[in-house]
Amino acid sequence: MDIEEFRKCFGENLKNLRKNKGLTQSELAESIGLETHNLNRIENGKSFPQVKTLINIINYFNIFRRNEVVDCCWMIPKMLYHI
Repeated sequence: MDIEEFRKCFGENLKNLRKNKGLTQSELAESIGLETHNLNRIENGKSFPQVKTLINIINYFNIFRRNEVVDCCWMIPKMLYHI
């Protein structure tokens, strides 16, 4: 999987997590400290979040504790170990 495919996959999974919680992009963006247009770019695979934002996403959705890193985004925890 190349970086473009990874960004797209990550964005799709983030969008699914957001929708499953019944959140708008604006609500999630505010909760994780992002501008809505930046969240939109992430969800559409145009960009990848900075480390601080990625940590905020992981904490917001409680990904580590619920072991919910899904599908092709299973490598996110491994990426964080290299910070």
